[in-house]
Formats: sequence, structure tokens, C-alpha cells
Amino acid sequence: MTAKADPKFSGSVRTVRSLRYENILVRYGVGIMACTIAFQGFLLATRPRDVVLVPPFQTEAITFTEGRANSEYYKQWAWSIAMMVGNISPGNADFVKGEVEKMVTPDLYRRMVQKLEADLDSLKSDSAVVTFAPSEVTFDPKLDLYFVSGQQTISGPARKTDDTKQVTFEMSFVSDRLRIRVASFTVYDGPPLTAETRNEMLDQREREAATAKETGK
Repeated sequence: MTAKADPKFSGSVRTVRSLRYENILVRYGVGIMACTIAFQGFLLATRPRDVVLVPPFQTEAITFTEGRANSEYYKQWAWSIAMMVGNISPGNADFVKGEVEKMVTPDLYRRMVQKLEADLDSLKSDSAVVTFAPSEVTFDPKLDLYFVSGQQTISGPARKTDDTKQVTFEMSFVSDRLRIRVASFTVYDGPPLTAETRNEMLDQREREAATAKETGK
């Protein structure tokens, strides 16, 4: 004779099994949610931070991404520095020198200071005035350089005629703790020496060398 199962006992077993399965599902769900939250936190912590600033007397906002500003703002910096250094007179020479020291890196200023002082002393002694009228501001991403080109004019009582020529201010920038400084600075006659222009000049020199070699033969 077979013993008859107690319905209450069977119901209790089913309830315990159901609770156990639900407990397992809840544990898996909590674990998945914890992993998801941790992954999202990692993405937020490692994502490049964009810091947007709107400085006075500027038309472009600064957007710092991974510590580097946007190129349009660097262009305004390049224009401002070229205008300051390119427009010098005996009356503002000391001011320009002091402002340059604030804007460039210490290493660059040490390299610039001797030539800068010599140029400023020469202007003071001749009572000369240097003016600069920019015509173009460009950025070369291949060289990571900014160029401000335009007409430079040197005039003064000791000069019979004004000396006017095309010059280019070439510079690069670095940023440290959201502070921008000039890392390199060069002034030369003529148009900007972009990567394309430099390649063309190199090709020209190679062609001239090949022609000279053939002529020599």
C-alpha cells in the first residue's frame, strides 16, 4: 500500500523551490547591475573632459579637450601676439617686453630675450616705429604651427623712406592647467612656410641639384 503525499508538504516544497529560484535570479540581476554601473563609472572617469571658457575681448570660446584648446582660439592668440610684437615704438617697448615674458614659456623667453632687447634698443636709439598689418592667419595641422602673415613697415626720423615688406610670424602653443603659452616663435620675410610650401621648396632644391649634376656631366 502506497503512502499518500501530504498536499501541504508538497505545496511547501514548491514554495521553497520557487523562492530559491527567485533568489538566484535576484542575485544574478544584482551582479549584472553592479557590473553595468562599474563599467559606466569607468567610461565617465576615462572620457576626455571638455572645459569650455568664454574669455573677454574674444569672439571664440575656448574648448579644452585633454588639456588642449581648439584651433580657432589658438588662431586668435597668434593674431594677438603678432599684433603686439609687430607694432612696437619707443613708447611701448618696455611694455611689449614685459607682456612677451608673460605669454611665452621660460625656455623660449631665455632664447628670445637677447634678440628682443637688441631690437628694442635699436628702435629706441633710432626713434623708429614698427607697424604690422596682418592679412591672414592660418594653421597647419601637419606641422602643428600657426602663421600670421602681413605687411610690416619700419619708419622713423633717421629713415628717408619707409621700409615695407611681407613678414610671417610663426608660432606654436602649449597649455598647462588651462593656461596657454607660446612654445616656439619665429619671424621671417615672405609667406608662411607651411608643410606644402616646404615640400615644394624641397622638391625645387632636388630638381636644381639634379639639373646641376647633369650639367656638370
